[in-house]
Amino acid sequence: MNEFYTLHINLSLSAEKIFSNFKKDTRNEIRRAEKDGLLHRNWSLQTDSSDFYSALEGFTTFYTIFAQQKGLSSLDRPLLEAYADSGCINISQTSTADGTVLTWHVYIREKQITRLLYSASHFRDQSSSTFRSLIGRANRFHHWQDILWLKASSTLVYDFGGYYEGTEDKEKLRINRFKEEFGGVRVACFNGFQPLTFLGRIYNLLQRFRHQQ
Repeated sequence: MNEFYTLHINLSLSAEKIFSNFKKDTRNEIRRAEKDGLLHRNWSLQTDSSDFYSALEGFTTFYTIFAQQKGLSSLDRPLLEAYADSGCINISQTSTADGTVLTWHVYIREKQITRLLYSASHFRDQSSSTFRSLIGRANRFHHWQDILWLKASSTLVYDFGGYYEGTEDKEKLRINRFKEEFGGVRVACFNGFQPLTFLGRIYNLLQRFRHQQ
């Protein structure tokens, strides 16, 4: 069992109260994004089965470029597809009015909690400071629209997917500050693996043996 920290937003609060808990500058950036005419789209297997896998493919292509720019490892495609096939993945996107995609989010849904699994944008390859600022507004707008979407679909907790507890990694500290803009409460969570079948127990034993080498 592994302990980690994350930030939770209580979606049982009114939308007005949730929004008022955001930092003032963040609220202003979201309002500017609305004036920019940014578009928000979302998909789940239950409601958009015909387009869901196309969206998943679009995200995967976009994320591959994002990971290369940031020096991140590539997606675990088989795991992501297994999540998708089980129906527990939600996907969302923001774009400009002319269809230029700015940001993607992928969530994993666990009963009444929805956790951010992946977030991607391409601001690092933009030379225009104006366009980079637009992507920054889009990111904040994106989280807000996702909160409204998930709140409307009976999610009770919006989970930012992690919170860095260290003090050395400047990039992760920057991400912490971004997440803190939306209010929320820092909580301790736990990841664990519970095998339910004979093959699952064998896999678990092999994994333990491998990590002991």
